[in-house]
Amino acid sequence: MNRVSLSIVTLLGLLFCLAGCGHHSGDHDEHASDHDSHAAAPDSHAADDESHASGPQLELNDGKKWQVDEHTRTSAENITRLVNETELIRSTADAQALAEGLDQELESLVQGCTMTGPSHDQLHVFLVALLPKVNELKTKTDVDDLRITRAGISTLLDAYERHFE
Repeated sequence: MNRVSLSIVTLLGLLFCLAGCGHHSGDHDEHASDHDSHAAAPDSHAADDESHASGPQLELNDGKKWQVDEHTRTSAENITRLVNETELIRSTADAQALAEGLDQELESLVQGCTMTGPSHDQLHVFLVALLPKVNELKTKTDVDDLRITRAGISTLLDAYERHFE
C-alpha cells in the first residue's frame, strides 16, 4: 500500500474510532470534526508550549495514571521507539519515513482498540493531538520545521507517559 493510501486509511480509521464507538462520551463528535485544533497538555504543570492548548486536555484519573490495555501499551511503546530512533531529522525523507512508521502503528492501534470508558476517552485526547503532528511530518518541507514537529511529538509522548500506564 502506498504512503498516501496508508495515511488515508489510518486517518479514516482513527476518525471512525474517535467518532463511531458507541461507548464514548458525547463530546467525541467534536473531537472528530475539529481534531486539528486540539492539543494535549499534561496537567497544570504543563510546559509553556503546551499551556496554550485548546479543547480537551489530558487529565489524570484522580491523581493516578490511566490504565491501558496491553495492545495500547505495545502500540505506544512502538510509537515511542520510532520517534526515539529518529532523534534528528536531517531531511524530508527522514520525516516521511517517520510519518510512515507512525501511520502504521496508529493503524494497528485503531484496529486493535478494545479500551472503553474514561481511560479510552483520555487516549483519544492524546491521539487527536498526535494526528496533526504526524500529518505535518508528511506535508512540511523545511527541515527546521520538521525538527520542531518531531520535538512536539516527543512532548506529546512525554505527556502520554505521565498520564497512562
